[in-house]
Amino acid sequence: MKLLVGIPHMDLLIQEESVMRLRAHGLVLIVNETGKMAERSFLEKHIQHVDAYIAGGEPIDRNLLERAFRLRVIARYGVGLDTIDVAFATQRDIVVTTTAGANANAVAEHTIMLMLSAMRRTTYYHKAVLEGRWDIVEFPELTAKAIGLIGFGRIGRLVASRLSGFTPNILVFDPYVSQEDIVRLGYRSCPLEELLASADVVSLHMPDAEGVHVIGRNELLLMKPSAFLINTARGALVDEEALYWALSNEIIAGAGLDVVQSEPCGADNRLLQLPNVVVTPHIAGGSRENHEEAGRICVSAVIDVLFNAKVPETAVNGTMVHVGEVLDERV
Repeated sequence: MKLLVGIPHMDLLIQEESVMRLRAHGLVLIVNETGKMAERSFLEKHIQHVDAYIAGGEPIDRNLLERAFRLRVIARYGVGLDTIDVAFATQRDIVVTTTAGANANAVAEHTIMLMLSAMRRTTYYHKAVLEGRWDIVEFPELTAKAIGLIGFGRIGRLVASRLSGFTPNILVFDPYVSQEDIVRLGYRSCPLEELLASADVVSLHMPDAEGVHVIGRNELLLMKPSAFLINTARGALVDEEALYWALSNEIIAGAGLDVVQSEPCGADNRLLQLPNVVVTPHIAGGSRENHEEAGRICVSAVIDVLFNAKVPETAVNGTMVHVGEVLDERV
């Protein structure tokens, strides 16, 4: 059997112990060795010959899946599914899994770092010091502030709990989480408009909203002039033109972004020219611990489907595919 590894830097993301588990099962590895996102030609060349696929953020659409005659499992290294045609994969009895939860600690920590960094403009002042300037100005503290969390899954909840030492007032908007659950944890559930108007920091923790901006000009106008926007979720959630306008005109005080609409972010992105923006290159989940756990989850998913006729707990379409039949019918 063969395994296609589309993620770049496999030696960093999948530890040797996990690689040995794959090889112990006799799997032949076909690895993307470019150090960047797998090229379409590479995927088209190999997809028809493999039984499993550990995928990064490369597009896996219907046209590509139609070539995948033997494919039984796509183990997504990460949590985003916007690049995978899950519906068509399900039609073809291909299990699709993610590494949901593996990066939660890392992203929660990065979120809080961006809150502090944006509020204190650390990158701006670092640059000032390098240029020989010793600017000293006031900045707001994070302590006792109202923190608005849009999305209250694993990462949103960890952010709330990690912030406890700052004695914040946590406001939550998540239409998929009951008000009772939010209140039980000691936080306040409120409509999006109220959250935006009340929060000193607004932090995004939800999946891609199918191309719809959750934060646009109207939402930014609702926020306080002293408020900060943090996004470690998806670049598409924020209208960047509206954000540039809001930051340039002091509609809000600043922003901390780990994701942007077009990645990698080019130097011509106007947001990078603003002193009240901190941008990191989609690295919130890039901890060593996350890499080890995410790699282990992907490898376990591949082994479960191919050799144990088992739908992994991390499958997003597990109730819709028939793993046993796939193993019996495909050769």
